[in-house]
This record gives sequence, structure tokens and C-alpha cells, in this order.
Amino acid sequence: MVNNFARITGGADLHCLELTEGLRQRGHEVRWLATASDRNLETEGDFVPYAVDAQSREKLSAAGRLRAARWAFWNPHAAAAADHLIRSFRPDVVHVHKTYVQLSVAPVIVAARHHVPVVQTAHDYEFVSASAVDSTGGSWDRDESRFSYQALNSATMLTRRFLHKPRVSRWIAVSRDLSRIYRETAGVNMEVIPNFTDPSPVPPVAFGEREGVVFVGRLSPEKGVEHVLEAARLNPGIPFTIVGDGPLAGRVKSLASDIGNLRFPGFVDNSEGRALLRGARVCAMPSLWREPGSLVGLEAMSEGTPVVTYSRGGLAEYVADAGAGVVLPERDGPPELAAAIASLHADGDGWERFSKAGREAVGTVHSRPAYLESLESVYRSVPGPEFRPASGG
Repeated sequence: MVNNFARITGGADLHCLELTEGLRQRGHEVRWLATASDRNLETEGDFVPYAVDAQSREKLSAAGRLRAARWAFWNPHAAAAADHLIRSFRPDVVHVHKTYVQLSVAPVIVAARHHVPVVQTAHDYEFVSASAVDSTGGSWDRDESRFSYQALNSATMLTRRFLHKPRVSRWIAVSRDLSRIYRETAGVNMEVIPNFTDPSPVPPVAFGEREGVVFVGRLSPEKGVEHVLEAARLNPGIPFTIVGDGPLAGRVKSLASDIGNLRFPGFVDNSEGRALLRGARVCAMPSLWREPGSLVGLEAMSEGTPVVTYSRGGLAEYVADAGAGVVLPERDGPPELAAAIASLHADGDGWERFSKAGREAVGTVHSRPAYLESLESVYRSVPGPEFRPASGG
């Protein structure tokens, strides 16, 4: 299992950790290649130094920025760790998730040298565009805040396209919408396996015992945070809670003192986030990008909390397929979002239908067993590993 982080910094990390647990429960041996941290939740494997992350990147020295840029193209520690794991563990498959910019293309190149098949799960659009949140095939990253990082992501796009992509044996998409974008924009055919989450360990909280609206996620423009803030202003009688961290955290914190019905507890761990979803009547997720397959949306469905979102991407696909909430037209904005939230917050009968449908979908289409069965089918379909030591050993 190859992923930048063995701790939870986003949905892809949580997915990898839960996937590892499920594979081990089904009798598979799993080792990780990720970056080292005292907060890692996975310890079996090789863990390498990293040059930069979201917390440290603004504080890097000139030498640190140069090293981060160099390792984004080729991380020598990740290459050595991949070589060691393949020689010692001899995996049947290398399953890659997020490797940029920490681990680089190195693990994929090393796996190919050893003739071990690579399965790649796409969690965003990083093999379509320079920016991971751009579904249009753009060759320049216009989403990063600093020019240096825009340039780095745009340059590593060439590595992703010409070195990484050709060495992947099988591709996995977390939604039909993501698969379509990759096929039409990048010419990549993918197996669609929708994301999973576990059913809530406790019975759902009844409509009358819940209150308010919750947003859980990265506080960045593409997540529609500004739309949630405006919806809170337009619904002063409904409590709103915004949870997370990111570039808009300062703005949300500032506005929480001005908007009387808005609460901002900051970043919380996954269990606290689930508790907030469990107690809310509505989960607001007005993503402005084509969110491929939100785990927060599935967690809300697991807790019986209907989701309100816009009709773009895999998130809308999950909600619409399950009948687990309200999917607004893509052209709609904060006024329509606020009205939909207010209507659902007051509609007990409609709420009950959405709540039940969401929980049923988590127990079937989005269950861990269903995901693992499909994944094992993909693993079985790749060419069998033919271990041939790379040159030099």
C-alpha cells in the first residue's frame, strides 16, 4: 500500500487505512510505504522522511524548498524503501494511492523494474490535470495559492503523464463520474468501485432529537465553504457548525463571532466528526469542484444524516443513487442552498425517507465487504508477479 501519509490528513488517507484493515481481516498481508511521523496510525512497512506538507510548506528555508522540489520528481528515500519492500516482502501487487509530492513517481518506477504489477486508485484529477481539483485537463495549476507550488504541480504533471501513467496495470475510480472524466480527458479506462464506510455502531438519532446543519471537510474554496457561510446568514434560526482546517480557517473563525448561529470548533478527529454528523439534521456539502467520492458524505449517510449538495461529481452521484438527500442543480448558489437546507430541516417525513435510504446504501453498495470483493477481483485480474531483481541484485 503506497500513500503519502499513514495518518489522516484527508479522505484518501482514511480510505487507505480502512482498506488495509479490511484486507487483513480477509487474510491478506499488507505492508505500507509512506512518510514517517509520530502520528502514523500504520506501523507495518517502510516509512521515509518527507520534505514538505501542508503545515510546513510556508516555513521552509530556500534549501528546504529546493529539496522539496527535487524530491517531488524523484524521492530517493521512497525509491530505496520500495526496492527494500519488494525484495523482502515480495508483494503480489503494489497498490498506489496518493504519492505526489511527497513520495514522487519513485515507487511506481521501482515496482515496474521488478515486474510487480501496479494498481492505481484515482482519488482526484491529478493524472488528468496539473491541479488535482481540475477536471478539465488543464496543463497549469491555477488552484494553488503560490506561484512556486503552481509551477511545481504543473511540472510534475509531465512525470505523472509520461512516467507514472504508462506503468499502471489497472486503474480504479471511486465513482462513475471520475471514470468518465479520465476516459474522455486522459484516455484511461478504469474499474469503478464506489468508496465505502462502515455502518454506524449506534442506532440513528431521531429527527426530533437532532438540530442544525454541519459541514465537515477541508476549509478551501472548492469545497463551497463560502456558500455554507452565506446559507448560515440566510437561516439565522438554524444552528450551523463548520468543522475542519485549511486556507479559509481564519475567515471562518472570524465570521463565527459575527454570525450568531455559526459555531466553529476547528479541526476535530474522525470520531468527533462522526458525532457531529450524528446529531445534525442536515449535512451541507456544496462542493464547487467535481468531488470524486466524498467519504464525509458516506459517513453522514451512515449516521442517517441527509446530505445537501450540488449536482456535480461523484458526491452527487452517491447521494442521488442512494436517495440520501437533496441534489441541487449545478447552477444553483447560496440562496437555493439555504432554501433547501431550511426545507429539509423542517420536513420530518422527507427527512426520514432520506435518512433510511442513506443507511441502507451504506449497508449494501457502499459497504466494506462489497468494496473488498470488487477490489480482490481487480487484484486477481492483473498479471501475476514475476519477481525479477532489478539490476544490481
